[in-house]
Amino acid sequence: KDKKYIVSKPIKFYENLLDDKQFFKCHKSHLINMEMVRTFHKGKQAYVLMGNGNQVPIAVRRKDEFLRKFR
Repeated sequence: KDKKYIVSKPIKFYENLLDDKQFFKCHKSHLINMEMVRTFHKGKQAYVLMGNGNQVPIAVRRKDEFLRKFR
């Protein structure tokens, strides 16, 4: 079962703690583990499907960087 956590620190705090080779800030409110990405769905509102079934949006301005990391 997926666990959800409520945190009071900004996402930038966690982004700085985690390895940027494995984790990617794909949206202003989403930091993903690249090893858990199952599929990428392109289009105007691109998103990834994660291993747990969650859909996570990819910001338009971050899509090119995501694609470089995803390959």
